[in-house]
Amino acid sequence: MLAQMSERMGAEHYGEERAETAETLAELIIAEELKRGRWQEADLNTRPKGDSVKVALAARLRAETTMTVGWIAERLAMGTRGYLNHLLYRRRKLGGELAISRTEPFTLWRLYLTLLTPSLLFDPFTVLRP
Repeated sequence: MLAQMSERMGAEHYGEERAETAETLAELIIAEELKRGRWQEADLNTRPKGDSVKVALAARLRAETTMTVGWIAERLAMGTRGYLNHLLYRRRKLGGELAISRTEPFTLWRLYLTLLTPSLLFDPFTVLRP
C-alpha cells in the first residue's frame, strides 16, 4: 500500500496523507535498520545520542524521506534538532562512516584499520567479509 500511495500521490492528496506516507516509510526504514543491527527499540534510548549507528540511520532517513530533523532527533532519541544537524554536518565533512566519536573508542580502531588496511574494514553488525 505504501508503494501505491507514493507512486500515485498527486495534487489532490493533501498534507495529512503525504505526511502519513512519509512517516510510514520512515518507520519501515527504522525497523529495517534495527533488525539489521540486532537492536531493540529500547536501545535507541540507551545508546549515546551521538552513536555512529544512530547518526548513519539519521542520515539515511534524511536522504530517503521527507521527515524533519526534529522528528528524526526525537524518534531516534538523539537530543535536539540542532545537535543532530551538527552530527550530520560532521558526518558529511569527515567522510561518512569515518566520523570520530568521543563516546565510541571502537570508532578510532575502525579508522586505524581503514587507513592501514582498507580490506579489513567491516560492519560491526556482520561477520568479517573475505
